[in-house]
Amino acid sequence: MKSTIESAAPDDRWQGSGSQAYAAANKEHAGVYEKLAGLDKKMANEVTNAANVVTAGRTQLNATKSWVDSMVASLPATNAQDRERKLIPIANQGITQVNNTVQNANKDMFAIGMRVTGLRGEFDALTNQKFAPGSEKKDAEGLKEDKDGDGKPDQDDVHKQAEQDVQDALGGNKDAAARVDDALSGITPGQKLTVEQGAYLSQMQAQQHGMSVERLKEVRDQLGEHGDIIPNSWQLMSNKDVEFPTTKTEQEALDDPANMTRGGSDKLPESVTKALNSSGVLYTDQTRDIANIVKSGDDSLQKGTELDRALIGKADRMMDAPIWEKDPASNGQEVGRDPYLDPAVSDVFSAVSPDHEVIYDHLNSDKGQDFLHDVNHHAWGDKGEAAGSLFEWTKDAPAGESELAADTANIYAKYLGDPGSGLLDLPGDKTLGQINEELVRAYGTGLEPYQLQMVGEHYDSQHGFQPIDNLEGNMDNTKRLFAVIDSDNVAAEHFNKAAYEHALNLQDSFADLAKSNPDLVTTDKRLDDLQSSARLLGAINGGANLESAAHIDNSRDAALKAAQESYDNRKLWLDTALGNVPQGGRVTPIVDALLGPAPTLDDIKIDPATGKVNTGISATDVQVQRMVANAQYEIANRMAPAWDPHFSPEFLNDAGQLKSPLDIPSDQRTIYNAQLLSYTSKYGTIDSFIGTFRDDLNRINGLPPKS
Repeated sequence: MKSTIESAAPDDRWQGSGSQAYAAANKEHAGVYEKLAGLDKKMANEVTNAANVVTAGRTQLNATKSWVDSMVASLPATNAQDRERKLIPIANQGITQVNNTVQNANKDMFAIGMRVTGLRGEFDALTNQKFAPGSEKKDAEGLKEDKDGDGKPDQDDVHKQAEQDVQDALGGNKDAAARVDDALSGITPGQKLTVEQGAYLSQMQAQQHGMSVERLKEVRDQLGEHGDIIPNSWQLMSNKDVEFPTTKTEQEALDDPANMTRGGSDKLPESVTKALNSSGVLYTDQTRDIANIVKSGDDSLQKGTELDRALIGKADRMMDAPIWEKDPASNGQEVGRDPYLDPAVSDVFSAVSPDHEVIYDHLNSDKGQDFLHDVNHHAWGDKGEAAGSLFEWTKDAPAGESELAADTANIYAKYLGDPGSGLLDLPGDKTLGQINEELVRAYGTGLEPYQLQMVGEHYDSQHGFQPIDNLEGNMDNTKRLFAVIDSDNVAAEHFNKAAYEHALNLQDSFADLAKSNPDLVTTDKRLDDLQSSARLLGAINGGANLESAAHIDNSRDAALKAAQESYDNRKLWLDTALGNVPQGGRVTPIVDALLGPAPTLDDIKIDPATGKVNTGISATDVQVQRMVANAQYEIANRMAPAWDPHFSPEFLNDAGQLKSPLDIPSDQRTIYNAQLLSYTSKYGTIDSFIGTFRDDLNRINGLPPKS
């Protein structure tokens, strides 16, 4: 056909402008047939390539079947349980080979499909021949039609351009990907999309739908800085607050603004939903690839999306699979972990961690407690760093998420303080901090802002973080929470430093109130500060003691050792909290003034009824008295005038002001304390509050009440 057209070219019998115009059109017409012939050959090659992919896939699948059959047949005769155990790795390897075969076939078929799609475009281009100069008006790039002459692409052309750009971007074209990225970056969930935004998101949804996870990962990597169009489009198309157009039919390539849909999990690529909705540890490789693709996207788009819900749900099911957790060794070794599955789940945690709404919803669901158990009873390869990212965000929650953060922190705080959690007695006689130190540090970080609410300060009984104990009780759950955080030295130091600062500041706050209103006839919220200080000091002391005594045997010597360790830890934390830096006018350090002397064997009590050592004592009588004396000092120091006659001259400094307990020699402390008591007793209400402070300390620290 090309030759026939060429034979009709004008010769020397026809001269002039008409001849030249015809010659040009004739040459262009012949070129069309030449291009059609070339496209036919290319299409034939792609059909052959597709047939070869199918043949190769079948061959590989047959080889896999033969391998599995031969391996099973080679197993020696044994009991059913042993045979089942030996069959599992064979089945896993077989499944892996099948998955690889299918993935490779999908990748090859996708590449063929993209080339065929490109050929279709070339075929379509040949149907729009003009064969004459001066036809349609083009824009500066020659890409977009501008029939109305307004300098902007016409609406129909926006949809065509989106289709072409997405096609090119998914084929690895970075320039096209930049245009897709620009369109997607302007989308805000909850707001109406522009025609252009809708067109690009619709095309991303439609054209990714049949792509394999492996191919999607390749495209993401190929596109470099614009590879985020893959995860960002997933977040948008799976967000129920995003409404975008779809095509009228499966055959219609362009989106239709009259046919709108909301985001959801069904809009994600089929390969993604298949992997994330699978049971147990199936599709682990694909799940890990999906997680790593998601991590490369924009965190701000992770707001309750169905993609993130599917991710955390898949991680939960993986941890529930029998193969996930190996049986702990009976010789005292730590919990085992699968080196293949462990990092895959960690990657999922890292990927989903910016979606705080999804994390809260999962923890608050009927699966939440089992999920927390699985997270905390596993020895993570990264020491719990990725798992910790699910929790530590509650300290510095983004704007608008303060209540969500408090509610989330409340859920995992209750779990940590629950006696059934068993986090101080994990396999191998280990604590959580010994196995997953990074996870414990994340808990400490995430819960630090809620220490005051734990003891009844500044909490709303209807919303946000709630105390995890009856505030009039022994604070056992709160003490246990402190003990879990104390199981890692780094976490313990930071967490208890903050708690000591709060406890002492609460005493200062109450003392300021007492100075301004000695009768305490007021509804001022500071009335509860002294009791809150006692609760917090009790939680610090009790937590340190529980962590130290978690595994002692039932002897006074072992109990004394644990009590001394607990004392040393508290001394370190308090010294770290205060150091040698003045704290609000408070003379420092006051470590000895608050803690008193180290415990001795006489402080270790034995229950006369059972003969068992009382390991519940977290502070001695002397230590409690020191805490009471410090609170009395803070009040008297603010209220007593210079040279007050209630105090002996040796207890006053050169300006006549009361000395701190730290400055009083140990052999004079009894008299000093008696004079403090005498001074505060003349204010009946204040004295009553101090008595309650003492009673709270005794109760929470496991000591009997004083008459």
